[in-house]
Amino acid sequence: MKHFVIWLTLLWTMPLLSAGIPLSREIRIVLLGKTGAGKSSTGNTILGRPAFNKSSGFQSVTSTSHKESGEVNGRRVTVVDTPGLFDTRMTGANLKIEIEKCVNLSLPGPHVFLLVIRMDVRFTEEERNTVKWIQENFSERAANYTMVLFTHIEQLDQSVEHTIDQHPDIKEIINKCRGGYHALHNIKNQTSVKELLDKIYTIVEKNNGEYYTNKMYQEAQERMREEEERKLEEEKNKKEDEDRRIREDERQKMKEQEEQKKKEQEEQEKKEGEEKFRHIVCTSTGAILGLSSIGWMAGPYGALFGAIVGIIPGHIWSEEICVWV
Repeated sequence: MKHFVIWLTLLWTMPLLSAGIPLSREIRIVLLGKTGAGKSSTGNTILGRPAFNKSSGFQSVTSTSHKESGEVNGRRVTVVDTPGLFDTRMTGANLKIEIEKCVNLSLPGPHVFLLVIRMDVRFTEEERNTVKWIQENFSERAANYTMVLFTHIEQLDQSVEHTIDQHPDIKEIINKCRGGYHALHNIKNQTSVKELLDKIYTIVEKNNGEYYTNKMYQEAQERMREEEERKLEEEKNKKEDEDRRIREDERQKMKEQEEQKKKEQEEQEKKEGEEKFRHIVCTSTGAILGLSSIGWMAGPYGALFGAIVGIIPGHIWSEEICVWV
């Protein structure tokens, strides 16, 4: 009888031992996805009980990260449900708080991030950028611990595989998540959950039993801070360069205006000089012509009078001549 019990124990534990999963270790799961993707429902399906409040539409009822645990298929499973962490309406401060909270709730760290995507609705820009979002907030290594989980597949008119083939964006996300994907069937949930846990065990085995650690998260946050500082420095330098360019343009413009003003002044002085010279020439010419005309008629004594008197009519008369000078 004793040997029979040992044999049954070995027979029951063999699949888990062959997968390299110690029986004493729990499986820790963090659910990620936008609001309405079905994260809370997924957590309930995995644990086999209504552990998380779920919504009937696309309004989130999960306002903060929440952890629940239970025994599933003889194994302790911990699930952390999160609000729509990459929803655009969440502020940066709240986002950071929730990210830190979901990491702390899964300490010493999650074995897998389940990226929950709803299959019966339109694929959005938010979901296209989810892997990038995860890598930025949890580090690039987080892709090793990430699996795509499709929900509401029972609403599809075709197979999940065919749907994936029709959407290159979905296929690209799956390729970036090194944990592959799983389609969770809410009707055949028990079978589907077992298949999901088997895939998670495979991910753990592939990662040599490791999980995503708080150290990885801190390194990711440090890189984010460095990147933000680099961007701020670039923006600062860009603004300084722009201000410098504006000042240089203003100086150049003032210089051009001064040069133009100087040029106009020189032209004005030149014109005035030419006018003055013309005036002298015309006046002299008028005097000479007056002297010649009146002096010639009045004799030698009338020369002086003729010169003086002849300046005015001679100047007026000579103006007509000087315009050609």
